[in-house]
Amino acid sequence: MYFHGKKMKKFDTIIVPGFYSTFLSTIRCLRHLKKENVRIWSVGEQDQKKNPCFFSNIPDRKITFTKEEGLVNCLLNIKNQFTDLPKILLTSDAHVVEISKRRSELEPYYRFILPLEDVVEVLMEKSSFYELSIKEGWDVPKTFTVNNLDIFRRWMEREY
Repeated sequence: MYFHGKKMKKFDTIIVPGFYSTFLSTIRCLRHLKKENVRIWSVGEQDQKKNPCFFSNIPDRKITFTKEEGLVNCLLNIKNQFTDLPKILLTSDAHVVEISKRRSELEPYYRFILPLEDVVEVLMEKSSFYELSIKEGWDVPKTFTVNNLDIFRRWMEREY
């Protein structure tokens, strides 16, 4: 098993933010990691505890934080509980943005793969991403931004 081009050791830890990480691809990934004896910690907001991931037997440890505390502060509070540099498996846009904005605080204690903050911002804003893809000559489907229902109806009549 490799992460960021380096072979993972059997005692490595993966942190999965959010108890909503129950999508099939994430569950498949976590099950495989668990079979490889990788420790899995699930970290999420207290209000998300009703989600199936919180009750799953996949994570070795489940940690909750308040909305006010936020993910990054929670990660900084638990940073000394690891003997290795845990890897963060990001599964939601909100966590990508939060960690990207505060990456310098987390980088000494955690490993994660993210582009630079300005690239993350472009990727999160779909219209900006489309403009960048056209500028770079990437082959992407045509994208339209519709601001009201009348424009949408006229566009649909023209296209179909």
